[in-house]
Amino acid sequence: IAAIIHRQVGEALDVPSRVKAPKLPSPPMFSGNVNDPVAFLTYVETITTWMRAQFMGGPDVDAYRVTLLKTLLTGNALEWFIEHVEGQSGPASVPYEFTSVICALHRRFI
Repeated sequence: IAAIIHRQVGEALDVPSRVKAPKLPSPPMFSGNVNDPVAFLTYVETITTWMRAQFMGGPDVDAYRVTLLKTLLTGNALEWFIEHVEGQSGPASVPYEFTSVICALHRRFI
């Protein structure tokens, strides 16, 4: 999972300034109801390819990817995200990295 994420969005795309991100439909949502490792890897490939095409690669947009991920979740997976990712509070809380959130989703739902 980490290798997929690193390959797709670990670094920003180096594209000429005249190239604009295409308007692509949003990728499918993940509900957490499918206990299929292959389907989950396909989901990760799909969302990270979409993010790459939208120029969301590189460490400087990692927090944005986490925020965007919330819009790509539904049902149990969204409830889990709200409780475990957004539910952090206090001075010791450190925002999750995108890779960590995806791996935690995998542990929880697959």
